[in-house]
Amino acid sequence: MLTAYPTHLRLFLWPGKVLYFGPSPPLGQHLYGAAAIHVGIYKPFQIRINNGAAVECSCVIIPPGVNHEIDFGQGIHGKMFVEMDSPEFLLMRQRFPYRMRSATTFHDANLVNCFRSIYEDDPTKDEINARLSRLLGEVPGTPAIDPRIRAAIDIMRNEPDRNFSNEHLAVAVDLSPSRFLHLFKTETGNPYRRFRRWKRLMTAAGEFHHADNMTHIALNNGFTDSAHFSNCFHQSFGVQPSFVFRAIKRFEVMT
Repeated sequence: MLTAYPTHLRLFLWPGKVLYFGPSPPLGQHLYGAAAIHVGIYKPFQIRINNGAAVECSCVIIPPGVNHEIDFGQGIHGKMFVEMDSPEFLLMRQRFPYRMRSATTFHDANLVNCFRSIYEDDPTKDEINARLSRLLGEVPGTPAIDPRIRAAIDIMRNEPDRNFSNEHLAVAVDLSPSRFLHLFKTETGNPYRRFRRWKRLMTAAGEFHHADNMTHIALNNGFTDSAHFSNCFHQSFGVQPSFVFRAIKRFEVMT
């Protein structure tokens, strides 16, 4: 680790949004269930998409479902996940346009400075919200997702321990199973099963805020055991959950 850099690990969770700061080992192949912005806080990093050549960048947006590897070279990075049903999603697409099927690399000094200031200053949660609002703009309202898909997401969110089948949710929102799967991917950018796993991982991550029994948290969120949870976490983030939650210096669940 480069000792010239502060190395605090911080994690903030909102409904539909996640913000992480800190060091990271090289992240093996993984894919997200939400759009992600990665920022090199102090120096560029390397990203490899779908086993292609490594590309150096200071900022990148990775859509859900894009397989990639990242090496931060012992640097510090910030990343923000924004789900398509989050109020900030439209703002992020307007502020940082990106391709839906591949990573988009770019440099934005305001983005880097915003993330660096949050990381170094360690501001209150209200100030974090204010800085992100200055970066993205004011939230215009809830994204216009089909109300049937939003109803299905609400059912999943309210009962995270249940692995609802797509057939069950299709009946609940008055769609055929095939129409439900097609519409779900169109509206969220994810196949249903990937989105379901992502939501369960996010709910489980929030429970680490007040408990550290991985087995209990895994079972409470529909995973068969702690090994199943760890495997799904690694597939989604490229790192084991123990690296994040055992080294964390500040962890807040926002409302």
